[in-house]
Amino acid sequence: MQFLTPFLPGEKVPTSGDYWVVHLKHRLPYKAFLPEGERFPVCNQCSLDVVYEYAGDLHKGLDLSHDLDFQPRRASALGL
Repeated sequence: MQFLTPFLPGEKVPTSGDYWVVHLKHRLPYKAFLPEGERFPVCNQCSLDVVYEYAGDLHKGLDLSHDLDFQPRRASALGL
């Protein structure tokens, strides 16, 4: 499965799999696993300046629930 455009914070994850997480301000890109139906998270450091690109269904990406940049406080403050 291929997607032509990157996904933004707050959009629904269309399919479970690994996604490139690209922070526009403070980190190098890396892969993370995201499950279908959840929302792409907001970054606590760069807010909405993060995009997600589908990388495949390998299920080898990081678990964002353990990443301090993606703790729930920022998303709820932005209403996402």
